[in-house]
Amino acid sequence: MRRVLAAAILAIVVSSCEKESGSPVDVSLTSPFVSGSLIVQDTINLDDTSSTSYVTRLPNGRFRITDTLFAQVSNPLGFGDIRSVSYKLYAPGETGYFAQGYLSFNGNHPTPTSGEYLSAISFDVDRSDAGRYVVEVSAENSAGNGGNTSLLSLFLTRNNSRPKLSDLVAPDTIPRPTSGFVLVTFSVAAFDTDGYRDLQQVYLKQISPTTSTMLSLSDDGDVALHGDKVSGDGVFSIILSVNPNNTLGDRIFMFQAIDNSGAPSDTLLHAFTIVQGP
Repeated sequence: MRRVLAAAILAIVVSSCEKESGSPVDVSLTSPFVSGSLIVQDTINLDDTSSTSYVTRLPNGRFRITDTLFAQVSNPLGFGDIRSVSYKLYAPGETGYFAQGYLSFNGNHPTPTSGEYLSAISFDVDRSDAGRYVVEVSAENSAGNGGNTSLLSLFLTRNNSRPKLSDLVAPDTIPRPTSGFVLVTFSVAAFDTDGYRDLQQVYLKQISPTTSTMLSLSDDGDVALHGDKVSGDGVFSIILSVNPNNTLGDRIFMFQAIDNSGAPSDTLLHAFTIVQGP
């Protein structure tokens, strides 16, 4: 098994003497070099908790990711001069790492100047944290000099779930003013098990009498502009106005949410009547 892993590592040589930003990493002729690295399971589905040991659903609803990281390191001054091999873990889109650790020597060095290292990596995430994680592997010699940096990708995926709407708040009757206008607030709660950030849009549309206009609701805490009381609480609001030019009678509004994958929620319908005001 050890020989198989060694062959796999040697086959995946990561040419990463430059960081993702494009800035070159200085490598001394006497510095250790990460000549190969790999993650055993580089793609993990958060919803696949029954058939694999890489993801576990925790009682609090989060997910624990458990994987194994391998690296082969060479050193011009000899295997014994490799002081440490370490990793840093970066969340999707982040420039600062949230976890770090060291790889341990696995007992095998293919040549007098190289050795194989491994480490278990484990961290907890929410469903909304799915995305591309970056694992950065590097090594130091006994003098504290570092060489290149090897970058690996760990993809966390999930089965998409549709958003849901609830707790619609809207008037049943709206008086039409004889002059000026009346402001009316509509609000609805939106929820997505993939996380709040997966909600792309919550909107309403008048379907009787039919119109083609879609109006977005906001969750920005701007009471004056949108009627929303608390930013980011999942309750989306909109303020509409009724003026003397609006016709009397019944209206039906349809409320719906769409996530980042384009999946729509079920619709909520609300009927109200514009009546002549005093």
